[in-house]
Amino acid sequence: MEQTKFDKESQKPLYRQLADEIRRQIRDGEILPGQKLMSESEMLKKYGVGRLTIRNALQLLVSEGLLKKSQGKGTFCAEAEERKDLNVQVFLNMTDTYFIPYYVRGISEVLSRSNSNFLISDTRDDDMTLCALLENVTPKNSSGVIVQCTDECLNDEVSERITGIMRDLSDSGIPVIILDGRLNDVNVSCFTLDEIAGGMRAAEHLAAFGHKKCAFLNFETHRDSRLRFRGFAGGAVKYQMEKPLEISCKSEWESEILRAVKDGVTGIFAYNDNAALRCIMALKKEGYGVPEDVSVLGFDDTYLALACDPQLTSLIHPKEQMGRDAAEALLTMLATGNTIPVEKKYKTELMIRDSTGPAKKARVTYEKLSDI
Repeated sequence: MEQTKFDKESQKPLYRQLADEIRRQIRDGEILPGQKLMSESEMLKKYGVGRLTIRNALQLLVSEGLLKKSQGKGTFCAEAEERKDLNVQVFLNMTDTYFIPYYVRGISEVLSRSNSNFLISDTRDDDMTLCALLENVTPKNSSGVIVQCTDECLNDEVSERITGIMRDLSDSGIPVIILDGRLNDVNVSCFTLDEIAGGMRAAEHLAAFGHKKCAFLNFETHRDSRLRFRGFAGGAVKYQMEKPLEISCKSEWESEILRAVKDGVTGIFAYNDNAALRCIMALKKEGYGVPEDVSVLGFDDTYLALACDPQLTSLIHPKEQMGRDAAEALLTMLATGNTIPVEKKYKTELMIRDSTGPAKKARVTYEKLSDI
């Protein structure tokens, strides 16, 4: 029997790779409805994996309704009318075009290949709308929930309401996974990015190019921005840079950037790619070269990073992978019946492009020298 090979170096667990293979065989008609699957011993030889991997893969497919087990007889491919559908609710802020396409692609890739029905609902970036959607999860007989939700601007009343809803869902055995955020006092699964480490990585990159005086474009009301600045400031200390100048991303902040550059700032770290793009446009409008005069670094590595001229160096936010992993984790919880919350924190990596380079003396230095 020819052995099927799986990628043991892949981030995807072996049991999920095996489940994908059996799911493909069912889809392609290699395994027919009502047909008995090979025994565990036969699978051991064919797939070259352990018994636990086989059992977890089969259990996952049973939970999806694709397979059924018969005591003492074995595992069978379910008939079409026997297949149990999973109903997954996905709550996203659809006005957030910056991240949503990536989340949707990752989530739908996983859920669409399983026997899952999933409905994406718009939170409208509104706390009351989110509360109403969460309160309807149980009445709609949902299997599980993936929600884009942060702790930003939640007043005590809303926070208490959401906490109560989450506890009710947990008591009902309905798993909830929060994307790219967390809620205080709510013990649910969270998939987040190590924002502080990302800020430190930005400082390391600029320091390596010799930048000593840098600025950070901050959006203070956003938790991720505050954490990125904390990491950047910590990195500045570690790499013997000056204390970074903090520029608030409010109205007329472009003029603050120009003032900072005239005062000697040669490196700018923006809390996201959109702010970095606006920064580059403002600098170029005043005749500054990027990165010849000023290096600009973004965060998130969105499509905007490639739309810049020069193309933007940016820290990578694993948006699509985060959505994919959240969906995979939810299916695992539903397969095993284990709804104990899990937390995953992603490391940040840097995509180096053309917007950062070696530091040169700030333009104001040359202006002062010319006045002597």
